[in-house]
Amino acid sequence: MIIASAYKDVSKIIKSGQGFINPVAEKANIFKQQAQSLDVNELATKAENIATKLNISNPSQFASDIAAIPAKINTAMNTIDNFKSHIDQLSGVVLDGEKNLVGLIELAKAAQDIVKECSDNPDDENSYKNNPMYKLFGSVMDAGKHNQRFESAQKKINEIIDFFNIDELSDYLQSLPENERIQAIKKKLDGIKEIYDNIHGKLEEAKQFDEDAYTELKNEVLSQVVTATLSSLVGDRCANQVISKVKSPELNKALKQAKQVTETAKQAKNIVKNAL
Repeated sequence: MIIASAYKDVSKIIKSGQGFINPVAEKANIFKQQAQSLDVNELATKAENIATKLNISNPSQFASDIAAIPAKINTAMNTIDNFKSHIDQLSGVVLDGEKNLVGLIELAKAAQDIVKECSDNPDDENSYKNNPMYKLFGSVMDAGKHNQRFESAQKKINEIIDFFNIDELSDYLQSLPENERIQAIKKKLDGIKEIYDNIHGKLEEAKQFDEDAYTELKNEVLSQVVTATLSSLVGDRCANQVISKVKSPELNKALKQAKQVTETAKQAKNIVKNAL
């Protein structure tokens, strides 16, 4: 295909890699920077200092809780990188990936001939269940929600870190029994781990939604293509010699029934035509 001369500048922009953006990359990168700047050794020291101020008998007992945080961060960071790569392909930032913007749109357009429902509101989540275009690009359509999730997680982590930076602890915290003071600190540390677990889980879920939609729609379109091809091969002796070796009894029965229906419809059409 040769593009019209009027679109040459468009082609140049796309070729340069400046035609498309990843709508979650900015917020994801900011969240990653915060995670990578978290110094667990410093956090361990601050947790021990707070425990000492609270007169907790074993102020270093939180070391194992803190030691588990880097693994949670690494898992979340790997998930974010994979999710960004996934959206790079969906958004056209990467044009030669296993999946790419043009190929996915063509697949969606083919699938829309089969599934035509589409909501008038692109922000309506029901759209994703009804229309192939929205199914394939679910993570792109939900970019705003993902960005909100990154911002919210970043804010919560800052709030938890602030707790460990407070010099004067509240009278309420001081007045608690020792086991409750211990649990108050553990709750903060568990909160950090839960945030990274949540990011990991939600992004994996979103990516899997897109992957499942891709497999579902690809199989649906391919089954339609194969069906159309088989029906066009009726009477082709060489092709039927091949097909006869691989078709299942169920497929053979369905093809015979389809052929009978087609023949009946053709005969009915000829009767009406002759009667006119």
